[in-house]
Amino acid sequence: MNMIRKVTLIILIFATNGCEKNYSISNHISHYSKDLHFKIIKNPSEIPKEVRGILDSSIEHVRFPLAYYLIQDQDIQIKFNKKLDSNISDQLFMTVSGFKYYKLFVPPDLDMSYSFLQSAYRYIGPDQSEFFATSLESPKTLVVWSQKSKIAKPFVLNSKTKINQNRIPAYSLDHPESIEMLLKKDFVEKDYPIQGQEIMAVPSL
Repeated sequence: MNMIRKVTLIILIFATNGCEKNYSISNHISHYSKDLHFKIIKNPSEIPKEVRGILDSSIEHVRFPLAYYLIQDQDIQIKFNKKLDSNISDQLFMTVSGFKYYKLFVPPDLDMSYSFLQSAYRYIGPDQSEFFATSLESPKTLVVWSQKSKIAKPFVLNSKTKINQNRIPAYSLDHPESIEMLLKKDFVEKDYPIQGQEIMAVPSL
């Protein structure tokens, strides 16, 4: 069943015009490379102004492309605290031939922890992703922005894992505009440390 899902998704992506991006059907998984993908942010113009506003200027921040998996709508549980601005929420999914796929983002330090999803879902690696990110207070709390859209707004990503679920994140669901995207129970039972993610609006300063 997992292989059928994967093949079906690949066919749908290539058969449909007007998708967000054209993806390679290569089976090669491009994981993060320190030399290729990580760049110290030296010029403020390299990042959106909303991102600059929440970064600690006394810390040297590193920018990197942000990989993700495309997860079928039926395999994700969605919880809203308050609906996000459409210029954020529209970035979190893609629709192909009427089928909806959510983007489950992969922080660099959790790259291998997510690898169990490769047998069932399409992986968009750092060489293909349209997103950039940099870490905030924790490697699992990132501020993310699109490199291909001028109207898309940056957002804060907090990866939810079993190993850090008791940690108080830098930004939490107390934030007035946020969405929680959780993998359904059948994946959690496999004893992998991945639960899902929180997406939040960048706070106004």
